[in-house]
Amino acid sequence: MENKRVIILVLIDFSNEFNAVDHDLLLACPANANVSSSAMQWFLSYLRGSRQAICMDQNCSNWCWLNAGISQGGILSSVLFSMFINSVTSRFTSSYLYTDDLQLYQYPTTDSLADTIAALNRDLTQISQ
Repeated sequence: MENKRVIILVLIDFSNEFNAVDHDLLLACPANANVSSSAMQWFLSYLRGSRQAICMDQNCSNWCWLNAGISQGGILSSVLFSMFINSVTSRFTSSYLYTDDLQLYQYPTTDSLADTIAALNRDLTQISQ
């Protein structure tokens, strides 16, 4: 602490977020502005055409349409998730993103520590919504 600086590191694992990506939010992401409207409609038909049922032994639930989530392992899954997560993380100046892991970091002085923590908390609140 000679320079009166500290390091703040927040680690976020988005691995379960594949199941929670809202289709409407994904398609409205600012990062998708350079994607043609026909490609966006194709993505929409891919996402909205999904339904699922849960089976255990011989018992199955009713089929239900999915309005959130990207199937892991699907051909477009990585592309769609990257489009979504890049739009979420684009506003952070000090971050590192690798697949579904995000690191937010700051190197504030001790004098600005409270303000930095408050700003990080605001960012985390936005991510959680």
